[in-house]
Amino acid sequence: MRYSRFISLLSVFMIAASGCSDTLPAPAGGDKDASVDSGQIVDSAPSFDTTVDAGPGVDSFNPDATVDSVSPDATVDSVSPDATVDSMSPDATVDSVSPDATVDSISPDATVDSISPDATMDAPVNWGTTGWYMEPNNPVLGTGNPADFDHGSVGAPVVIINQGVYQMWYTATDASDKGAVGYATSSDGVYWNKQASQTVLALGGTGSFDEKLIEPLSVIVTNGNYQMWYIGNDAQTNIRTGYAISVDGINWTKLGGGSLLPVGAPGAWDGLASIMMGVVLDDGYYVGMYVGANSLGSQAMGLAISTDGISWLKHAGNPVFMLPDPIAGPGSLIKTGSTYQFWYPLELGSAAKTPQGIFYASSKDAITWTIDPANPVIEPAAFGLWAKRNRGVTVLRNDAGTLKMWFAGDDGVYPTADGIGIATNP
Repeated sequence: MRYSRFISLLSVFMIAASGCSDTLPAPAGGDKDASVDSGQIVDSAPSFDTTVDAGPGVDSFNPDATVDSVSPDATVDSVSPDATVDSMSPDATVDSVSPDATVDSISPDATVDSISPDATMDAPVNWGTTGWYMEPNNPVLGTGNPADFDHGSVGAPVVIINQGVYQMWYTATDASDKGAVGYATSSDGVYWNKQASQTVLALGGTGSFDEKLIEPLSVIVTNGNYQMWYIGNDAQTNIRTGYAISVDGINWTKLGGGSLLPVGAPGAWDGLASIMMGVVLDDGYYVGMYVGANSLGSQAMGLAISTDGISWLKHAGNPVFMLPDPIAGPGSLIKTGSTYQFWYPLELGSAAKTPQGIFYASSKDAITWTIDPANPVIEPAAFGLWAKRNRGVTVLRNDAGTLKMWFAGDDGVYPTADGIGIATNP
């Protein structure tokens, strides 16, 4: 995004403190409209408008090739420009889809490692083994027109379902790179309508903890009243946690003044930064996961509990787990049955504009966490080139039991092409 966000701000603190056996022959002369029925291994499908019905092992499809189906267990290394693939059956593996390729559908359990620019996907794609399917129309929420409050960038989405309506709050920056909170609604979580011509949670005044940027973290509705926790940045890029309330989700009143989660003592694991990442209401208590950082540059996750959402008590046994890489933006905490589920974006390396992935952990008590061995559960390639850098994630489980994830990202290039996308996990 045009304004370097959460992880960049934390970095400021850190720096300051520191074998083929059979092949099918090509049709004679590679004639146009020739066909290949099937084969165990096909090194290269003929060019022009050749039709390939099926093939358990295919190294590549040449330009303009038409593929009716890729059978189970097939491996396809690449799909070249302008190739058309009608379907890919379960367990097919595709390493890459090149520019301008069109894929009509990919069946469950198919694996696609990457999709190049301008490729057209008519159906959701299953990324890897973790069960997440990317919406083919991503991003589902983009930046506004040049004169709009969200023309600069959109990011850090928070989504809830309230009385059958999906509600989203997101960070919106204008041409000056100052960013406050925008608001949109949807009937399905894919097609969104922005509901205001200006931000619904404005920046604070000069000298306030949130005068430069606001990123929403979590929104909870109880008895018709909305509560929002958010990240606020001041003019010196200091980061604090803010809190606001509303009766309609549009008109907000800030409370607490950015003092909700103070940093730890000097030298403590969270002595440099202490920033909320996600909040859930559980049996009358607010349970929060927050990221802490110290002067040595390490980051970890801590647990905090509150009875009102404003005054927080940090768990004495913090940190509850360490982070292998720097945090990249707001995470998402939910509780399903007796299990806490937490998704969080991490930088995959320390280089500037490095790719980012989404990680996952679960716990029965929010103290002892199991880190998913498949992490990152969504790798940078899954986002597409428009969002190789993730800037916040929000997850919810709908009434049908389907997990839905909205993520924000940018391409790491200035000026950026960024937006908010969605993935589902049935």
